[in-house]
Amino acid sequence: MAFVQQVEVSSAAAPGSVTTGSITTTAGNLLVMVIQFDDVQTPVITTSQANSFVRIVGATADTGAGARVKLQTYYATANGGATTFTLTVGGTGMALYVAEYSGGTIYVNGAGNGAFQNGPGSGANTIVTGNVGAAGPVLLFAFSCCAQLNVASTAGTIPLAFTGRTTVWGTRGSGTAIGTPEDISITGNGGGTFGITGGGAAELWVSVAAAFSTNASGAAPPTPFTPTQFFVTDTIIQQ
Repeated sequence: MAFVQQVEVSSAAAPGSVTTGSITTTAGNLLVMVIQFDDVQTPVITTSQANSFVRIVGATADTGAGARVKLQTYYATANGGATTFTLTVGGTGMALYVAEYSGGTIYVNGAGNGAFQNGPGSGANTIVTGNVGAAGPVLLFAFSCCAQLNVASTAGTIPLAFTGRTTVWGTRGSGTAIGTPEDISITGNGGGTFGITGGGAAELWVSVAAAFSTNASGAAPPTPFTPTQFFVTDTIIQQ
């Protein structure tokens, strides 16, 4: 499984919705989505190609009271063609990230994982999620975000050396929240780990992780829908 491309969008205001730029996806590829929003709101996701995104159980992180920043993770099979992604949600500040991976039919291996940490420190690999199950060959995907300041994390190195993708997102609310995606292809089990770059050691951090495999022991992605079909799952509505 190989990283193909990514797209993202974010807003510090309350515009009601945000839409990414267009990317041309390949039919059958895996799409992984992470959204950030105010926890008291209900997000709705739509795409121009009617992709059927399903939330990954467990791959959720919430700061709780105060900043109320929440991350949720979803996956889908790409329909192919030029695609935009839209997040609609109330409240102040919202962000959406989508990564595309190639490698054949992809399955989700069990539940994902998520974590909230208050002041994890500034050393390497200090921002962590729990392990995520994987029947290899497997793609491990993880994502971290500081809920308060303009601080990014770097890809984890222990126990696994992840590849860090370009940091994403911009301002959110009164501060900034930079998201750092990372991934690694392995043949065994593992979990997402991160290291903070610079300040923000005493701040609030949220992170999520999920495992994807070509091994059919996991749950297969949903069958792509045609634009005329209607789909509802969790907080996702497609039409």
